[in-house]
Order: sequence, then structure tokens, then C-alpha cells
Amino acid sequence: MDNYEIRIVKKGKAGPFFYSAPQASDHAAVRRAQSLAADGDQVEVWRGLDCIFTTTETAMLPH
Repeated sequence: MDNYEIRIVKKGKAGPFFYSAPQASDHAAVRRAQSLAADGDQVEVWRGLDCIFTTTETAMLPH
């Protein structure tokens, strides 16, 4: 299992929320991120230094 970091910026709120947890696959990590996010939230899923999923055109946070 790989460690993933999920970054969520809640709609209308300042600052991101960070979740870090091992997941079985990239797909499982993305599904977990989607379950944590609400409509309008910005989401990124990272495996190490690789962003594997984002809902924004550009990265929310500097690498």
C-alpha cells in the first residue's frame, strides 16, 4: 500500500485540509478524496511528489 495525501479546499473557506493515509491504489485514493469532498470543493490527491488527481486547472498548493 502506498501513502497518499489528499488536499481539500472547502468552498467558501480559507486554507486547505490535509488528509494522509495509506490506500491500496490510486483509484482507491481518488475515491476516498471524492467521499471527503463536497460539491464546489477543490481537491488534489498526491502519491509522493506526483499529483495523480486534481479538480483544478492548476495546482492549489506549491510543490
